[in-house]
Amino acid sequence: MCPTGVDIRQGLQMGCIQCGLCIDACDSVMTKIGQPTGLIAYDTDINIQRREQGLKPIFKLIRPRTVIYSALILLTAAVMVTVYANRATIGLNVLHDRNPLHVVMSDGSVRNAYTIRILNKSDRPRRLDLALAEGLKATLSANGESLRDSAALSFDVDADQTFEARVFLTAPQADVSGRSTPVVFRLIAKDPTDVEVTETRDFFDAP
Repeated sequence: MCPTGVDIRQGLQMGCIQCGLCIDACDSVMTKIGQPTGLIAYDTDINIQRREQGLKPIFKLIRPRTVIYSALILLTAAVMVTVYANRATIGLNVLHDRNPLHVVMSDGSVRNAYTIRILNKSDRPRRLDLALAEGLKATLSANGESLRDSAALSFDVDADQTFEARVFLTAPQADVSGRSTPVVFRLIAKDPTDVEVTETRDFFDAP
């Protein structure tokens, strides 16, 4: 029974969804009554013409089209494997707090808060270090731990997992007063055989 209600005896119709159920049903019936199968089948115009002329159909496995398609598939597979093998195994996203943009501390310094999302794309747990790149001289802190300048905060991230945390940057108001200062967060993964680094840019807001 055709799922779209098409009567195959009327030839190819717009309602046909090319599911092939009529082919299977016809071959099954023809086998039961001892008749040749293939009354309904996918075919080419050349073979249809050859059958009308009483000639045998021809099937060529190796044709220019199959060679080109095979080459394109292999090329695509090679590109995908190359990209996967050379992909970054760590990622860093930084989102600056919008309300408030900054907080003036009791000592006059300015603090900005950020939500960071660290990605460990490898198949093993890793310790990833978050630090500031050269530029803004500020104190980086999280979970009550404060670090100066080139020092880094360390986070343990499980295999193929994402870790989220809030961090704070605090800078003297004299260094950042009245402007938005570019800031670069740097994430470092130190493995026994390799060091991988990724950076994300944001800004430091001040009154």
